[in-house]
Amino acid sequence: MKPSVVFLFYHGLSHVICILKIARILKDAGYEVYFAGAEFFHQYISSHGFKFKKLKSVPFGLGFESWVRTIEKEKHVYWAALKDRLTDRLYSERDVEVYWMLEEVQPSYIFIDSRQATDFILLFRHLKDRKIKVAMMNAMLPAAVSPDRPPLNTDVFPNDPVAVKRT
Repeated sequence: MKPSVVFLFYHGLSHVICILKIARILKDAGYEVYFAGAEFFHQYISSHGFKFKKLKSVPFGLGFESWVRTIEKEKHVYWAALKDRLTDRLYSERDVEVYWMLEEVQPSYIFIDSRQATDFILLFRHLKDRKIKVAMMNAMLPAAVSPDRPPLNTDVFPNDPVAVKRT
């Protein structure tokens, strides 16, 4: 059985693009590579040859309560979001989902996007028992635009000068 790696990525294309190269290196080295995150990215990540674990929850502690309630078409977003904060709704949902992701994938290594570092709080109690190694990644490409650097919202790599020039 191949050792498996999970990338818990933040829900932004630039974060995913930043991780693809290291994911490819690990896959080529014999690891089974999973990306775990918002279903919106499933097709894109799968098209690059990686496995995908859909997570319906969002990271807690980052102020997503109002956004979640807006997506759910809640009539009274402010009050519902306040209730969610008081009851730790996002924490509880994420905790359960991360646990089941660990059960299903059984990773040897987890890379957490530093933008959602609160996932480490959920994972911490499982890491030692399961002998999982974890690392935080800064999955943010430089935002400065220059002639030799592609914009963040493209899937062009900096080492492809022809493609960079086209963007």
